[in-house]
Amino acid sequence: MKELPSKKLLRSRFRHHRQTLSPTQQRQCAIQITQHLYFHKLFKESQNIASYYAHQNEVETKGILEQAQQTKKIIYLPVLQNTTNTLLFSKYTPGEKLISNCYGIPEPENKNFIFSSKLELVLVPLLAFDMQGNRLGSGQGYYDRTFAFLKNDAECKKPVLVGLAYECQKVDCLPVEAWDIPLSYLVTEKKIYEF
Repeated sequence: MKELPSKKLLRSRFRHHRQTLSPTQQRQCAIQITQHLYFHKLFKESQNIASYYAHQNEVETKGILEQAQQTKKIIYLPVLQNTTNTLLFSKYTPGEKLISNCYGIPEPENKNFIFSSKLELVLVPLLAFDMQGNRLGSGQGYYDRTFAFLKNDAECKKPVLVGLAYECQKVDCLPVEAWDIPLSYLVTEKKIYEF
């Protein structure tokens, strides 16, 4: 069996892939991804939705957040908990003031949190994904630690983790660790993958 490249090498490669997309291509992809998600029953039937705030060429989520607000959904953004290296999710209204965390990622200033288990849908950033629903994140492990309960409790079905990515971030197979939490869906500009 062919040995997989290291996660470090893959992160470097896929950061570069993302950077090669022009701002126009990124905007067009974000519009298509927003439309795919908006018309999917998973989005329509979810009330408490967590998203990330795009950073360093990640798929832009502003359109999704605006659609969620217009359809009266409750939106949450992640807030880093450096003491536990996990995420909390705080209520957010598009246009509300955000502050930068230690990585320069905007997060809500308010502390109106929801339990992660009460979320129905979580939009997750990534550097790469494979056809088994595995994602390659930035390497800090915040999402994996936060949603470890999904793997530890087979009965737990919520929240549903949905990755947002460009089609160029797809690979056949990623190296996987025991603690990695897989995605249920992945949305690109071309289609929605269900795992």
